[in-house]
Amino acid sequence: MITSGSTRPESVKTVGIVTLMVSAAIGVYFAIVSHWTVIILAAIGAFSVLFYTNFLAKRVLGELFAGLALGTFVVLGTYIAMTATPGMTIEGLLPVEVIWISIPPGILTSLLLLINQFPDAEADKAGGRRHMVIRFGWKGASYVYTAGMFATFTIIVLMPLLGISSPWIYLALLPLPLGIKASVTAIKHGDDLGKLVPALGSNVITVLATDLLLAVAVFIEVL
Repeated sequence: MITSGSTRPESVKTVGIVTLMVSAAIGVYFAIVSHWTVIILAAIGAFSVLFYTNFLAKRVLGELFAGLALGTFVVLGTYIAMTATPGMTIEGLLPVEVIWISIPPGILTSLLLLINQFPDAEADKAGGRRHMVIRFGWKGASYVYTAGMFATFTIIVLMPLLGISSPWIYLALLPLPLGIKASVTAIKHGDDLGKLVPALGSNVITVLATDLLLAVAVFIEVL
């Protein structure tokens, strides 16, 4: 919308500041009524927002912090806000199952950012960014993407086998074929935007569907 002239950078900045302040207020509220550790997660999230462009994206850290702030910490923070009380010890805040379930959304969020950087690598490099595609090249980045996809679904497979979660978690394996398709396409055609576009679509569906099915599995298990 900025590049098309539909909105101004100043307006976007204003909206960003306002929403960040509102989010901070919500974080403070939950830190008071649930547990103070919410502030730590919120602070890391705020750091990721404020310093992504000028710091993190220039030091091959953008994907990592995006995955933490917009994936893993969303799950952990939500659980703490819904279940914790101010007097709880840190050791009792997060069950092992919650920690494990929070990892796939974090990896998938990082992968969502990673593969979408393939078409923009040259422009990003000219703008001073240094993300994984620039650091490792499209071929190396495609292998990082594939490894992340493999790790995501391996964690899901292992959880029931290790007695951490119920077999309902295997619902989240349904998008696996799309994840495989996106990985293979990235490895073969990461430098060809025309052939990469289908992988971008498959990746989005994989991320959204896996996260949704993880949530559905948790609801079924709880009920």
